[in-house]
Order: sequence, then structure tokens, then C-alpha cells
Amino acid sequence: MRLESIKHDQQMIMNGIQDMVFIIDVKPGPSFHYSFLNIAAMKGTGLSEKVIGKSFHEVNAESKANLLEKKYSLTCREKKVTTYEDSFLSASNETLYSKTTLTPLFSKNNECTTIVAVVKDITTEKKAKQEADKSRKKLLESNQRYQSLYAYNLDAIVSVDFNGKILNGNAAASSITGYDIEKIQGKSYYEFVIQEDIPKVEEHFNEALNGNFQELHLAIKSKSGKEIKLMLKFNPIIINTEVTGVYSIFKDITEQEQTLDKLRQSDERFRIISEHGHILITLLDKNGIIKYVSPSYQDILGYNFEEYKEKLFLHNTHPEDRPKLNEQILQSIKQGKSCTLKFRQQHRTRGWIWTEISADPIFNDEGSFVQMMVLTRDITMQREYEKRLEYLAMYDSLTELPNRRYFNEHLEKMVKDFNQGVSSAMISLFVLDIDRFKDINDNLGHDTGDAIIKKFAQKVHACLKQDQVITRLGGDEFAIIISDCKERNEVVMLAKRIVEALQEPLEIFDTSLRVTTSIGIATAKTPTITDYCLYKQADLALYEAKRAGKNTYKIKEVTEMKEG
Repeated sequence: MRLESIKHDQQMIMNGIQDMVFIIDVKPGPSFHYSFLNIAAMKGTGLSEKVIGKSFHEVNAESKANLLEKKYSLTCREKKVTTYEDSFLSASNETLYSKTTLTPLFSKNNECTTIVAVVKDITTEKKAKQEADKSRKKLLESNQRYQSLYAYNLDAIVSVDFNGKILNGNAAASSITGYDIEKIQGKSYYEFVIQEDIPKVEEHFNEALNGNFQELHLAIKSKSGKEIKLMLKFNPIIINTEVTGVYSIFKDITEQEQTLDKLRQSDERFRIISEHGHILITLLDKNGIIKYVSPSYQDILGYNFEEYKEKLFLHNTHPEDRPKLNEQILQSIKQGKSCTLKFRQQHRTRGWIWTEISADPIFNDEGSFVQMMVLTRDITMQREYEKRLEYLAMYDSLTELPNRRYFNEHLEKMVKDFNQGVSSAMISLFVLDIDRFKDINDNLGHDTGDAIIKKFAQKVHACLKQDQVITRLGGDEFAIIISDCKERNEVVMLAKRIVEALQEPLEIFDTSLRVTTSIGIATAKTPTITDYCLYKQADLALYEAKRAGKNTYKIKEVTEMKEG
């Protein structure tokens, strides 16, 4: 497997991780520079791939950069995994909390060269703890305020000890249950819970004893034997930082539950919509006319859902997608099977968006088709993500030029078209690199080397015509496939133009550096070549240009190329 493919697979895996992932290069000093951040990190922080290669101080505010350097320096110094918690502002200016794990990676000399940071969002846990802390603080208020709140609260409150025995209760608790609280003091709380709910209550009660606020629905029997539906909250009673019991706070929701049950029984659509609020639900008659649409049309497509009734289902689909969509639906009806299809629909303000449908034909008892149930979901973000992955697979992150994978596929196609007479009567391949780049990289550092590669790519690209493409094969090696030059002289002129353009010094970090190139060119007019042979001949020509003193070009004109 090629290195580029491995890196690509690793990048896809990290982009699939929900936690934020940062890969940080450690340079002498030490100083820390961003090497990679996954999609979750970009969404969580508002950063982009433009920070790649930059230091903490170039990207973050001074205080934030100092904190990061302190944590990362500690990890390098102690040479072990470290963890810390932090808070930060999201891209939407919301305060979020995180738990960061820093894992150092070492060279053969046991020097820390890379740190992988995984940042987990603990906002929910932090906020839940903050809420619990507020509840505990309120319970420690003055006795008079506590008594007022307890006795006259409209919600029922029953205090229970560590063993589940009832200690006390307010008037609302007596009103709801029918019991005189004083007469049931000392009895087990579980005696009043419906048998099937006891395991659930035990689990939540034990969690409350551990200091965790709990909420659940359950049923109890009143003194008269009537079943009562309750919404129950367990609040831990904390005295001197120790849990001594639990407050059981509950409301009678029997009427609300009965009302919901009636609604569920009378309208099956309510259940479907409540479960699939993010999905478009459409019922079509046998002629494809819309008879029902869910209110979610308003949120997902921006149109009032009433506007869709009595219209053809295809009326709002992209013209290019209609024939295939119509064919698939007809085939689904004919076979009596559901079908799935992706197509574009018109959004009121966003234009065409990608959606995916699952269509199920419905038949009556005689086997005749009567209607179609269509579930549709918005997959625009998924499509954009897929396109982004395709881009990352085919383009170089440093120069934003097509990469070796793109080059291989493009060269194979161009050679195939050439051999079949589809393209021009001549095909040429330029392979070029930067003269003495290793010395530059070793002496001036990788940051300068990367900057030179980017400037070099821009210089060469500026010499090309609009349809001519330069690709980065890796390191300082580049390639250009030319199919629009009909004569050798045109190829020579392009090579000279590139060499001359690089005579002007490059401005790198406020410094002028003179960088030259050597170019190897293979040209062919006979349609009996292979992409491997064309590349091999261009590479040999590059070697000859290097031996000739660099800062020049060499051309190999080949009339026939064979493998080996």
C-alpha cells in the first residue's frame, strides 16, 4: 500500500471520530505547530486547514497560547500521557467544557516529536454537575425558608432515608396519594410503587444516594387503590458534604398521560411524526398526486406544507433527476417492493438540496396499488462531506494542487485517449523538481522548505495555460501532462518559460531566496505508448538535466515505448 493511501485512510478515520483530534508537531525550543485537525476539531473551534504549519501563538490569543504551551511542554518534559480540563468559546460564541488527553510520540532518540491531542466535550457533564451543585446549595438555606418551601410547595415532597424508609412529607404528598404521611412514616418507599416499576425506582434511587439528580416516570397505588401516574424527581439530601437521604418530588400526570394515550390511539400519524420529525412524510395516490405531507416540510424545505397538497410529487424535483425518479417509483410499484433513491429538491431559500427517499407501495386486500408512502431526508451535509473527502483524496494539502493519485489516474486516461486517437497528435510529460532542495530543507528548516514548495508551485502554475495541470507527486517533485502542444518547439518554449520564471528570487519569510529547477520531458507522437514508459522516460530526462548542471531541461523524443 502506498504511503499516500495510508495517510489518506488514517485521515478519513480521524475525520470520522466525533471527538476533536489535533496532531501537533514538536520543534526545538520547544515550539508547537499544528500538523492536522479533524472535521470535529474544525467545527468545534472554528479553525480551518489554514492553521496547518502555524504555531500556537500564530493561531490563538496570547493567554490561550501560553496555556497550551504550558500543558504541551509538561507532556514533553514528563514523557507520558497527560490529561487536563479546560473551557473555550465555540465558533458560535458558546462556552464549552472539554477534557484533553495529550499523548506524546517519540523518535528513535527518545525525543518527543509529535503530540496527539484528543479533546472530548464534557459540557453536558459539567452543566449537569453545576445544576446539581445549585440544588445542593439551595437545600442548605435557612430552616425557615426550607420549611416554607417544603410545607407549601404545590409539588408533592417526601423525604426518604438512606434505607428507603419514609421520614416525612408535605400536604401535597398527602393530597395526591390519599395517605396521612404521619401514619406511613417508617414504611418502605417501595411498598407504594407498582411492582413492575420497582427495579427502575431502585436503580434511580441508588443513583441519587450517590449524589446524582434523577428524573423518571412511574405508577403508584393511592390509598383508594387507584393507579396514579407520576413524574418523579429524586434529589439527594446532602449534609456536611455527605448524602443522608433523598427527597422524592413528584407531580400527578395521570390526566396528561390519558390524554396522550387517546391522541396516540386516534391518530397514528402523530406517532410517525413524533418519531421522525427530521423526515419528510408524504402520501401519494395511485396517480402520484400528493394527498398528505408532514409539517416537517416547513422546516426542511422552507415551504408551507399545505402548498404541496394536490400537486404531483415530481413538481419540486430537479429536471435532470425526474426521469430516473419516476422510473424507480414505477418499478417499485410493479415489483411491490420499496425503493431508495437520491435526488435534488428545491428549497425555498437554499436552492437545490440533496435528499434521499425511501418509497413503499401500499396495496389493498385485492392486491391493487392504492397509494405510496414516501419518507425523505435531507442529505445535503452528507453529500458535501463526501465531496470534501473526495477532494482530500485527490489534492495535496500543502500546495492545494492535484496529488500523485490524481496524476496517476489523469496520466492513464490521457495516454489511453492518445493511443485511441481521441486527443492531439502529440503528448508530453514534464517531471521537475527543485534543485538542491534537500540542502535547503536541512539548512533552513522544514517551515522554509514548505514555503518554498508552495511558492515554487505557484510560479510554475503561472506559466501554464488554463487547461494545463501541474500535480505534486510528493516532496519537491512535480509533474505536468501536456496534450495541447502539437510541435516540439511549443514544448521547448514552455520549458524555457518555467526555467526563466524561476530566475527571479522567491520571497520567503521576508527573505529573498533564489531557487532553480531541473526539468525532464518525454514526448511521443506514436500511439503505442504506456503511462509507465512515458513517466520512466521523463524521469530519465530529469536525471540527465541534473547531470548537465541543473537549472535546465532535457527532452527525450520517443517514437515507440514498450513495458520494461
